[in-house]
Amino acid sequence: MRSKGIRVHYQNALVNDYLYNFSAVREFFTYDPFSSESFKRRHAYLTKKTNQNRESVVETLRDYNAKLGAGKQTMENIEALRQEDAVVVVTGQQAGILGGPLYTVYKALTAIQLAKKASAELGVPVIPLFWIASEDHDFGEINHVQVADREGQPHKVTLSYEPGGKYSIGDIPVPEIDGFLDELAALIPETEFKAEELGFFRASAAESDNLANWFGKILLRWLGTFGLVLVNPAERNFRSLERALFTAAINNSAQVNTLLHTANSALMAKDYPVTVEKDPANVNLFMYWEKERLPLLLTGDGYTLRGSDKRFTKQELIALIEQKPELFSPKVELRPLSQDELFPTLAYVGGPGEISYFAEYQEIYRLFGLEMPVIFPRANLTVLDGGTEKYINKYRLGLEDLLQRPEEIRTEFLAAADEFGIEGIFSSLTDKVSAAYAETIDAVQKLNPSLEKLGLENRERVLSQVHWLKEKTLQAHRQANDTFLRQFRKLCNGLAPRQQFQERFYGAIQLVFKYGPALFTQLGEVPLIDTQDHKLIFLKD
Repeated sequence: MRSKGIRVHYQNALVNDYLYNFSAVREFFTYDPFSSESFKRRHAYLTKKTNQNRESVVETLRDYNAKLGAGKQTMENIEALRQEDAVVVVTGQQAGILGGPLYTVYKALTAIQLAKKASAELGVPVIPLFWIASEDHDFGEINHVQVADREGQPHKVTLSYEPGGKYSIGDIPVPEIDGFLDELAALIPETEFKAEELGFFRASAAESDNLANWFGKILLRWLGTFGLVLVNPAERNFRSLERALFTAAINNSAQVNTLLHTANSALMAKDYPVTVEKDPANVNLFMYWEKERLPLLLTGDGYTLRGSDKRFTKQELIALIEQKPELFSPKVELRPLSQDELFPTLAYVGGPGEISYFAEYQEIYRLFGLEMPVIFPRANLTVLDGGTEKYINKYRLGLEDLLQRPEEIRTEFLAAADEFGIEGIFSSLTDKVSAAYAETIDAVQKLNPSLEKLGLENRERVLSQVHWLKEKTLQAHRQANDTFLRQFRKLCNGLAPRQQFQERFYGAIQLVFKYGPALFTQLGEVPLIDTQDHKLIFLKD
């Protein structure tokens, strides 16, 4: 296994600058993620903060990870967090079915490597944490997986289950999955790992009381040997520790919205996109009501829950936060603060979208008496097997080409391979037919004006036949170049399916079924954070 870094261009200009021109975006972030001095400064900041809840947090992590069957390395990392100078590198993602998309694993591997590097440089325990977004209620975003079939064609396989409301993923029991797994099994090729992995998915589903915990079991199977620690933010003890944050959210909702507006204006002034839109009624909290997770809104002199007729006064909400903090959940604006309220966060590993989120949050952190951690970009990977690498070299293609202009490349190749000049031949024939008909129609309509219309109709029928012959000729040309077209199609489907990054399109199981879960262990040994470049990972079949 070897890697090669390449620069790719993201549609989001802020992300491009963050990776390669940080000075352009420095004003929106507290720390330069590519400077070792940033990590030293952040650790010094954290050591000045007294964390009265460290023991309680550790106990909650220990109980949760043990419940999921965590191994020795994870449990040892949890115990190391008891040390007063120990800090964490956090990343997180929604609890996608069967482990979610590939980039979920790459996020975790980035956090693992960054924690190891920071621990060596700072001389203190740095623990990699994965925040399972168990509270998220967008079931449609996690209920499917994309895989390639035996012919390499992409397919989307979806759970045939609907929760029937805005229920958090951590509150949804694992539904019947046999049909889902059977459909998946029928699509994917036979490999030495297929039966074992399908068996694990069935067994772990049966052992899990909800979808978030099933996701956690899968992630620990793949990455547990690195000591990855999982966090379920919906654990009641965590919610109890966030009472002050939730109360502050109620008291400061107007200021948060104002700060978001100011940050958005500053971003737009530099032609950067805005990710989080300001809503004057936004309280930045969800509330659980009749098991559904509903947005809390400010309406007049009170508060309501969107989608219900329930109303609260400010005093009632603050009392509920004190009595039943588990009823509350942060919205996207406050989720990072929730994380940093619980943990001594040295750095957060985020993807391109999250980097944009954080660009809007610096002043919100300060409003709540916190400081934004180092925001470190996750590793971006594209995995190539031996056959794919051969085709890349044969046709001298790059990932950017496949992502941005696959149809142009296909057309250009076929044009270059056309030694007969098909387009020119038929363009000339069309011109000759049109010219001959023009002369003929001009002559016959002098005999009888009604012949002009008939002549024009006759010309169109002949030109239609010319077009038909051209298409048949092009078809024969494509057949003569069938090898290229098949190989090019395989390249596109494997590396840039539907002009998307492989890591964003395919589920992690795409690689697990083919190479086994040990592949992720091997990827963890490849340097992923040495540069900001997108990495091509070359495997040998």
